[in-house]
Amino acid sequence: MSSERSRFIKEAARGRGKSNPERITRKSKASPESLFQTIIYVTVGQSSKRYGIHMELLCHYSAYFRAALDGNFREAIDGVVDLPEDSEETFANFNEWLYTQKLAFVEQLNQDDENEVYNQLFELYVFADKRGITKLKNDTLDALNREIDAGNEYPIEQLRYVWNNTMQSSPIRTYLEHTIAHGSQSVGAMGKRVEFPKSFLWDVANMLMASGQSLRSVRRHTHCEKFHEHDEFHPGCRKKRPLLRLTIGRLTGNSTSPISV
Repeated sequence: MSSERSRFIKEAARGRGKSNPERITRKSKASPESLFQTIIYVTVGQSSKRYGIHMELLCHYSAYFRAALDGNFREAIDGVVDLPEDSEETFANFNEWLYTQKLAFVEQLNQDDENEVYNQLFELYVFADKRGITKLKNDTLDALNREIDAGNEYPIEQLRYVWNNTMQSSPIRTYLEHTIAHGSQSVGAMGKRVEFPKSFLWDVANMLMASGQSLRSVRRHTHCEKFHEHDEFHPGCRKKRPLLRLTIGRLTGNSTSPISV
């Protein structure tokens, strides 16, 4: 990532940089119509696949895009953001979630390939982490929790990918460690030869020694407090957030689900 791009997230987090209030809709002034005003383009992958996306909606969810499109960067001026290193499949899953708030690929793949469900969930989480999309990280982690809690095979083969692409403090690391230390599955009983990340084994061992109780799964009432992240645009799960009754259908003539922000 270039030095210019690396400043995007930093400036968004600090609230710095020259902002243009007419271009970016802030949460305090958000209304259904205000999230669907301006189309910008995102090119993805080596083939530069092009997506036309509503800028205000994109910036509402992503700190990365807020910074990129709310200042004097080339992307803000041209209205085009290039993501050559990102997966087209992952971005397509993100784009669908952006407009529907659903991870439809999970149900579509579930009957055919559980391992591929895990692959796409973890890749989507890493993308959301990289692009500062807090709510997508939470939704992806929730979907992962449902898969594991339903008794599906633990995603042992994806552990190294997660550890290679996330920070030590990442909630998804904590969650994966927690499901082993306090869950119904054990590292020794998985029946697969896998080279575990050393920090994973160390943290699991510490959790086991520190805890005197065994929880079969991550309970719903503690899941948010333990593993979710929140920011000024997307506060705690227990706080009521407005549901945007405006649908894409009102704009395009097609029916779709309301967008929860």
